[in-house]
Amino acid sequence: MVKEVPLSTEYTYYAIIRSGWTADRPFAVAREWHSDGLPWAETYTRDLRWEATSVLTAIRAGRSDDDAEPIAEDVVERFIARMKRSVELKEQGE
Repeated sequence: MVKEVPLSTEYTYYAIIRSGWTADRPFAVAREWHSDGLPWAETYTRDLRWEATSVLTAIRAGRSDDDAEPIAEDVVERFIARMKRSVELKEQGE
């Protein structure tokens, strides 16, 4: 399901942490918001966009070995910049 996100949406950002990763340098990042009383979540992907995810639900339900920690928006911005550089380097190598 594609969910239109209102421009005034306030997100809570999370670092998705696996072994060897930290909240300051996460494996992945996710964001969550509520609309019509329901939670919605997305992760930033290698396609360089936010996409729907169930990772936070899985972590909270104990169905994942990953952890999620709330983080500031600047951590997300650094992650996105790193992801963009990684994709650019990969494309240059092909």
